[in-house]
Amino acid sequence: MCMPDIYQPWQTFHIKGPWIGGASIAGNCPNHDVYVADLILKRSNIRSGIKEAIELSDPQIIGLSAMTFQYPTAVKVANHIRASYPGIPLVLGGYHATAKREEIAESAEGQVFDYMFAGEADHTFKAFLDREDFTDISGFSYKKDGKWTHNPRHTAICHSYDINTIKPPKRDSRIWEGYHFHSRRVDTAESSRGCDYRCKFCSMRVMLPKTRFTAFNLDRVIDDVKTMKHMGVESVFFADDNPALHTDQFKALNRRIISEHLNDVYFSGMVSPESMAEPGVTKLMKEAGWDFVFLGVENIHQNNLNGIRKKSNEDLASRAINNLYDDGITTLAGLIVGNPNDTEEIIRMNFEWFKKHPVDSVMPQYLTPYPGTVIRKELLEEGLVMNKGGMNNEYGGWSTYNGEFAHCRTRSGLAPKELETIVYEEYCDFCKYRFKKLINGTLVFARNNPWHMCKWVLREPFPIMARACAYMGLSVSDRAGRERKRKMKMNQFNI
Repeated sequence: MCMPDIYQPWQTFHIKGPWIGGASIAGNCPNHDVYVADLILKRSNIRSGIKEAIELSDPQIIGLSAMTFQYPTAVKVANHIRASYPGIPLVLGGYHATAKREEIAESAEGQVFDYMFAGEADHTFKAFLDREDFTDISGFSYKKDGKWTHNPRHTAICHSYDINTIKPPKRDSRIWEGYHFHSRRVDTAESSRGCDYRCKFCSMRVMLPKTRFTAFNLDRVIDDVKTMKHMGVESVFFADDNPALHTDQFKALNRRIISEHLNDVYFSGMVSPESMAEPGVTKLMKEAGWDFVFLGVENIHQNNLNGIRKKSNEDLASRAINNLYDDGITTLAGLIVGNPNDTEEIIRMNFEWFKKHPVDSVMPQYLTPYPGTVIRKELLEEGLVMNKGGMNNEYGGWSTYNGEFAHCRTRSGLAPKELETIVYEEYCDFCKYRFKKLINGTLVFARNNPWHMCKWVLREPFPIMARACAYMGLSVSDRAGRERKRKMKMNQFNI
């Protein structure tokens, strides 16, 4: 089961993206019946969804996957299953189990779990199902004589790092349907795993600590896209850390997509400015069917980029944005705020910079000290982390570790509440600016996707306008506080 918690800007009426991890485990567990239950499709009634999934599958074991901000919900789900369906062993996997399994094992709430997996489980989950001796299963945690035992990662039975031994996802293992990206039926694919960069904030370095960028065999990727197309999928999101990191491999992938006549599928993914700034890449992407990217600009202030060890600069970001715009690919630019060196002036300067460049939208995220990351260690040592995590605290604990909330103060003395107030004000101003550009048709989104534009106009601005009316007469800091409470409520479930 995957948890129902979402990142708020990806409202479920905009996108419900499929969990590829469960389908990948199902595809790599031959001779076992694996059912995938993604609770994002059952957000309105989690308890009913759990009941439906268990009655349909009659499971001998239940695995729960949770990122850090989903961990409190995973504990609630596990306790409900334990009370309602006693005797079924519970397994915890995903990012939070990878980063904090020793702490979870020592905690009171962690006793509800019987097993845990650290890292990828494509191969190790099958080993767990097939064996009674768990001692050499990489990254596996289990109870022995009432005490937790944590196997080291990369022992005898583990991911071999020849990623082509990983079989494609088994998408028909999913119990429910309903994934979409606006009006298109969407699914998730992989063309690679790992990353050569060493960004200090990146949580994937914890999931894949020794894995550099490694591409799947092109035939495997193309066959997987063909499978999805045959299933009626209209839009494919590549979940790679950066599918375009090695541009030669990325170009080869797009040429195969074109030659195999798969470019009537819409492709999207997360990319870096360095790859998009290279001449000819975005033109080939457009021909292959790419129509949307999340561009990891992260920041324009060079000291901030250096501080998070981001291999980019203002010139690369500008060239990448212009290339994407010229070739008609919708661009959502990522912006990290709350860096140690941030000041109010630097934050406002970043938003102003994006107004001067043809991005379709900006996604501001706060520098988040995810467990196990380099940036967490440095910020803790410097005493800048105000929300250190946990099941709950005055800042929200783990449940707010999703990029939407400020957890740290800056060296200039900006506290989390002040950061959120500045970003709230600047993002509202940017949204007004973007709305004008949307209406006059100067955004790629408006130019290439009129139907999607209509849905965006109908579905996004009206809730924003309604909240603006409700907040009338309040100060900016009070409005930002209301928004914080609203976003926190979105992932609070009674289970």
